[in-house]
Amino acid sequence: MAVIMFMKRLAPKVRDGSKRQTVRPKRKRRIKVGEQLSLREWETKAYRSPQIEIRSAPCVSVKPITIGLLRGSPIVSVAGDLLSHSQLETFVSDDGIETVAEFIQFFQQAHGLPFKGEVISW
Repeated sequence: MAVIMFMKRLAPKVRDGSKRQTVRPKRKRRIKVGEQLSLREWETKAYRSPQIEIRSAPCVSVKPITIGLLRGSPIVSVAGDLLSHSQLETFVSDDGIETVAEFIQFFQQAHGLPFKGEVISW
């Protein structure tokens, strides 16, 4: 079973099923399709409180993703396929984020761009 932790602001979306995927840096031990996922949040402070399981679900896909900017415009490629603007809006919504700008800003601040990682879906 793989454990995936979520920020407090995203936990309700995982709980109600509106967040069906997560974008993460590649792990040393890769998650496999069919593997059970334990989706969790911290009770209060990260690393200083117990973890609470939000839900458990099987992994349905793991795909490589690249996130970047080209002349100020977002460029996202999933499994080698470049997402159109409407596909990107749907992707961002499935990830529990409100806007494409917020999604890009998060990855730019948290990881730097270009970002290469995995999309894990349940």
